[in-house]
Amino acid sequence: PEASGLSGDVAHYYYAFGSESALPAELRHSRVGGQGRLHVFHIPPNSRNSTAREQAVALQTGSRRSSLSYLHKLTHGINLSTHFPVYRRSESYKNPLAATGHLAAERLAVDSLTSDRIYEFLLDITQLPEKDDPSRSTFHRKASATVVQFLQETFQDMGLVTCTHSFMWRGFRLSNVIGYVPGIGPDTVTLGAHYDSRPMFDVAPGANDNGSGLALLLAISEAFMKTGVMPRKTVYFVAFAGEEQGLLGSKAFAADLVSQSGAMPKDCRAAGGHSPSFMQRKAHHEAIIMDEVGWRSQALSGPTVNMEAYDMASSILEHLAQSSAAHNGNSLLVTYSNHPFGSDHMSFLKNGMPAVLTINGDDEAYPYYHKSTDTINHVNKRLMYLIGRMNMGALLRVAGVRGVRAHS
Repeated sequence: PEASGLSGDVAHYYYAFGSESALPAELRHSRVGGQGRLHVFHIPPNSRNSTAREQAVALQTGSRRSSLSYLHKLTHGINLSTHFPVYRRSESYKNPLAATGHLAAERLAVDSLTSDRIYEFLLDITQLPEKDDPSRSTFHRKASATVVQFLQETFQDMGLVTCTHSFMWRGFRLSNVIGYVPGIGPDTVTLGAHYDSRPMFDVAPGANDNGSGLALLLAISEAFMKTGVMPRKTVYFVAFAGEEQGLLGSKAFAADLVSQSGAMPKDCRAAGGHSPSFMQRKAHHEAIIMDEVGWRSQALSGPTVNMEAYDMASSILEHLAQSSAAHNGNSLLVTYSNHPFGSDHMSFLKNGMPAVLTINGDDEAYPYYHKSTDTINHVNKRLMYLIGRMNMGALLRVAGVRGVRAHS
């Protein structure tokens, strides 16, 4: 260690997960090991390395390939791997809907999803605003306005109460689009996916990133409404703006969920969820995020979804994995990482709200990321369908069901 200039104290070494392309100069200089998206840094406690530590902290809220997870200290005997482990389901798990007699509602909602319908939504999304010049770039004002209108009209056609949650960023007015299903108290569950795409100033169909997640959001919300589910917790179906510029839409939405400013549109506020009286308990907010859920890597043995969260979201993780087992059998491999970074789940986690990202396995290897070639022919219909079934079942288990509307 002395000859190399490296410390012999294990406490001076850290590791993190994220894209190597995200590393700025000081962090690159401090990187002494790792493979793929696993990085090991030498950052002893002296002034020369303080910049590297500060850069690592600043990188925790960017988009997928421009961010890192938290820095964790290395310890003696730790086993680090670039491969995420298969999620181990609890043998004592019980579906909460069994106790309320609503297992049939879950089955009906899950079976209402079809791969063809998901693909139809994806086809529409990747042709906005024009088939020959698709883009959902934040910097393409016309395209953004067209997408917002498309999402509003689609949610409204489903019978959802629909709101736009708007904010300003560098002279741009950005809007999250919300489909709202009221519950019976202050607690909420958000199913979210960002709608913006890249490249910023070129053709940007964004089929996998993140047309795939947005298509699932629309298909799940449609099946949810057709089933007539009445949730116990308020459900927000949210298409987020500005993820690619640093999780802008989800940051604004998550902040307003927990604030008492009343910035959330009045028609989309959970009962007692804003400005509660001193007699009301604090609202509990949870989220399931979908980002890049359509590419099947040939490096993996089969269709794979990775769940990413801190351990504080253990309940949602378990619901997701158990839902996949119930509705997909062994058709979808479910893996897990507790080193989250680089998508809209971080906005919730940083506000102390349990949230899980669902993302296709081996996402770092997707060769068309942020390119004009991120087109629909690279998206796997079956993978989207399997992840959609998992997420639909989990959404109902997290939100709870108090009844099902009778169809006229």
